[in-house]
Amino acid sequence: MSAKCLGKQSKPLRVKGLGDFSHLYLINGVGFQVPLDRIVEVGEEEIAAAMRAYYADTHNIAEGAGAAGLAAILKERPLLQSRRVGVVLTGGNVDQERFIEALRAI
Repeated sequence: MSAKCLGKQSKPLRVKGLGDFSHLYLINGVGFQVPLDRIVEVGEEEIAAAMRAYYADTHNIAEGAGAAGLAAILKERPLLQSRRVGVVLTGGNVDQERFIEALRAI
């Protein structure tokens, strides 16, 4: 997978639809178009399970949005078994009550 640089952007980039499975990123004012193979939808319980996994396995606290990538990987585990997969934990700003609720299933 490779990204296509769209050059300096003065306005936010808008996407009319994801029919072409592309996503646009704006990094430091420069637009990039990154092709996607597919989009994986995850639910609240899958995200909570990923939050639990981060805490149980790495002792890191993840907010829901930060755990969504791991939730997608765990959901797609059968398809990814023979591949190397990386995920970035992007946020740990979670409300204490929500985090406790997510951990209750441990």
